[in-house]
Amino acid sequence: MAYLPRVLLLLLLTALLTRDTSAVLPPGFSTFFASARCPDGWFDEPSSAGRLIVSVADGAESGVTVNRPLKDQEDREHQHPYSLSLNLPVKHIAAIDCCDSHGACAGSYPLAGFTSNHTSGLPFTQLILCTVNHTHPDNAHLFAPFSAVAYFPGSLSCPAHWQPLPEAQGRVLLPGTDRIGLLQSPHAPLASGQLPTHVHDFVATLNVSTQSYAGVDGCCNDELGEAGSYRLPSVASVASSNLPYIQLLTCINQNQTFDSALPVDTYLFSESGCAPGWNTSLELLGRFPVANPTLGLPGAAFGGSSLSPLETSAVNHTHLVSGTIELPDCEVGLISGCCSSGYAVTGPVHFLSTSAPAPVDIPFVWLPLCSQTTPTGSPPSSPPSSPGF
Repeated sequence: MAYLPRVLLLLLLTALLTRDTSAVLPPGFSTFFASARCPDGWFDEPSSAGRLIVSVADGAESGVTVNRPLKDQEDREHQHPYSLSLNLPVKHIAAIDCCDSHGACAGSYPLAGFTSNHTSGLPFTQLILCTVNHTHPDNAHLFAPFSAVAYFPGSLSCPAHWQPLPEAQGRVLLPGTDRIGLLQSPHAPLASGQLPTHVHDFVATLNVSTQSYAGVDGCCNDELGEAGSYRLPSVASVASSNLPYIQLLTCINQNQTFDSALPVDTYLFSESGCAPGWNTSLELLGRFPVANPTLGLPGAAFGGSSLSPLETSAVNHTHLVSGTIELPDCEVGLISGCCSSGYAVTGPVHFLSTSAPAPVDIPFVWLPLCSQTTPTGSPPSSPPSSPGF
């Protein structure tokens, strides 16, 4: 009977080493890759090309797109409309309405225009986004580790043993580290199809030159305006950064194993940190992933500097604001000269200012992004218990 314990041990080892078939990558599984093209048995996700990925928990909202796709290494520009009004007060003079035309009329002078163009200033990286071909024979034994986070375009709900990641709803997944963990930016999540918008305050200072007359201040001509420096606090209207995104169903793996088998160039977001056989992708830390545009260079980093770990405020940017108000003339029955002064001069009044800084308000959530250090990961091992799972 000495053989019995060895048989039982063999059966036990077989059970431990046999992978649960539920752990096999489900149809629609999509993730980023470090390579220049999708590996064999995977295909590009074309509707995502040139777009940020905004996570959603409801598959009915998946596939919604906003704005046109980016070109290769494009940080799109945007501008803001603005409007303001110069109110030129009356400065009285003792004169009739004829015939010197150097003075400007009192009154309200509205002006509308646009700020200069400016990019978002966000840090980006272009990455290939690939979807597994579930029917390809090479993919029958591919599987992801516990807490892996993936996109599922075209799916109405998360597959079996996967569940939505509510903290990512309406947000872009931003590559982080185990030390950062899951950390949301303070911006409110985007509603389905919502344009991310922002505003800028600015101050327009208009210096209206002075005109003197050979006359006296006083009654009873109230046509002329008063010269001086006019400071007009204003707001450039709400506008979109024009950055494009696509909403994709985003799910987290609940299969209780750290074992994994994926192509060597795979990037994986992970809610609980990188599994054995995976390391944090420090080269992508703090950069917004853009699904590689048509004719884009995979892996190209562009835009601003990477966000620092734990930073939850997006990068600020400013706009130049300029304009010209034309002041019409009001004739008075005096000649220009001494000694009545302080009257506004007719003609153009220019201003140029820089807006207050503001971010583009792209809501995001820091999440560890992991890259594989070995082609097939580590032997099966059970993950530690995680609250809420």
